[in-house]
Amino acid sequence: MKEVLREETSKYDFVIIGGGSSGMACAIMLSDLVKEKSPTPISIAIFEQNKRLGKKLLLTGNGRCNLTNRTLSPNRYHGHNKGFSDFAIESFDNKATLRFFSSIGLTTIDDESGKTFPFSMHSSSVLDSMRFAIEDRLITVFAETKIVSLEKRADGFRLVDSTRRCYRSDHVVIACGGAASPFTGSDGNGYDLLRKAGHRIISPIPGIVQIKTETEFVKAVSGVKVYAKVHFFHDGSEIRSEEGELLFTDYGISGPPVLQLSGDVSRILSREGNISDRTLPEVRIDFFPGQSAEQVLNQLKVRRNAFPNRRIEQFLVGLVHNRLAVRLTKETIHKPLSLPVSTISDEELTGFSQNMKQKRIIVTGTMPLQNAQITIGGADTNEFDPNTMQSRICPGLYACGEVLDVDGDCGGYNLQWAWSSAFLVATDIAKRVSKNESSEREEKRK
Repeated sequence: MKEVLREETSKYDFVIIGGGSSGMACAIMLSDLVKEKSPTPISIAIFEQNKRLGKKLLLTGNGRCNLTNRTLSPNRYHGHNKGFSDFAIESFDNKATLRFFSSIGLTTIDDESGKTFPFSMHSSSVLDSMRFAIEDRLITVFAETKIVSLEKRADGFRLVDSTRRCYRSDHVVIACGGAASPFTGSDGNGYDLLRKAGHRIISPIPGIVQIKTETEFVKAVSGVKVYAKVHFFHDGSEIRSEEGELLFTDYGISGPPVLQLSGDVSRILSREGNISDRTLPEVRIDFFPGQSAEQVLNQLKVRRNAFPNRRIEQFLVGLVHNRLAVRLTKETIHKPLSLPVSTISDEELTGFSQNMKQKRIIVTGTMPLQNAQITIGGADTNEFDPNTMQSRICPGLYACGEVLDVDGDCGGYNLQWAWSSAFLVATDIAKRVSKNESSEREEKRK
């Protein structure tokens, strides 16, 4: 029996599908910009499939919500259509972001690296500021409502939710997020809606995610945290390096420098598919990034002279984490570790220093999208206007945020993309509303 759709009873001027960062920002900005340009009240509705808005926002920045970054620049953004994000970032930069959040009551603070956080250092402050701003503007929120169908008609858009209820709107904004961390509601629904509208979706892969490696070394030191510089190599060439606190796990490596590198790992592995062990990429870990290999070697010689009667297995204790010391020693010295330190040769000391300056570990992959903070890939940006975020295929349909094939580095850049892309959508729609009203007034005068 054919399922009957419920009667269309709800009509809104603007519908935003997705109540995450970009969706909430778009609603607030749109309301304010239209109010500036037009005396006519407008109706805006946000459709969110979770019980509350902003679930994923609460998790960003380890619960502190890294809003933006002072070191904002176009080279922080990636995607198949290089440069697509440039206009958005230039039009609504980090200073504009701070003005926006100040206008809705949020106080912010920067750390020494340029990251911006709420002064409270709690992401709930950001979410509550946005939620109250939405309430102040009388924006309608449909929680626990998933839009499953989107159809363009002569009189606008017709939307259907999972209960078969219908809605209508003149403009629709897809702000559903990507496919990373699906437990937050980013389950790829935005891709399905855009496909139905005729858009191409570039297969999503994990970004800002832990890296999987050969496990012989990492399992032995799982749980150990060290400050190190991590160099990512492929085909013998260095792709990128990052420095910071590195965490070893049973499956590989994690920590801020790894999350920064992970996008490059994801792209290379995705591009090359099933590559042989011979061509697998690798990381080279520098446990002493502030010293040269010669300085490390000299330090080891001093230790050998200072503690000649200690056992070899105790040689590195006090220099690096004990478990890491044991593992590096076993890899470097191929004789009984019960022998005295004085028996370590110059050649073996050189091996020690090399292993400490560039410990090589084969990379086998990344953790899946379920573990990722962002999605690489998404809606093909060649099919959207970079100045407005409007679809080139379906007029009146817009997209912003993570659903598009734009991903930023770790450090507040992805939230900045959410705010910047939302601003372009809101600005373009507001201009259209103002232009339409001017045309109507002109027609009346005639």
